[in-house]
Amino acid sequence: MGHALGAALAVLPPLLRDFAGVDPLDSLRAAVVLYAALYAATAILYLGLSSQAESATSALRVEVSPQSRSILAKMSFLFALDSFAGGFQGQCALRVFFHAQFGASEAAIGMLFVGARIMNAFSHLGAPGSPSASAW
Repeated sequence: MGHALGAALAVLPPLLRDFAGVDPLDSLRAAVVLYAALYAATAILYLGLSSQAESATSALRVEVSPQSRSILAKMSFLFALDSFAGGFQGQCALRVFFHAQFGASEAAIGMLFVGARIMNAFSHLGAPGSPSASAW
């Protein structure tokens, strides 16, 4: 459901332009600032988790050297950045396609993404009594 709410936030720039009279470039800047703030808030919340948030496991713990930790931290940042950019790029490409091909408005395209994300969230619920975590 978080993806659906995030997709709903994609309607923020046209709302700022149409109803608040904000400059188009400033409306996009506001959206990027809001997304960055939400990512920062999420990171802060994760930092507050204790080790009790992890499930008990009998897996072997591997000790990592300080040098490897530094490399892993840099890699984690790059993977997170790649994930964010990939999702952003994919949505932008689809938005351009729907606008160019069908003349769809930003709000209509945003609602398409919201619907798709909500359906994706419900697809993970599974059928009642099913051992599977997926509805498929």
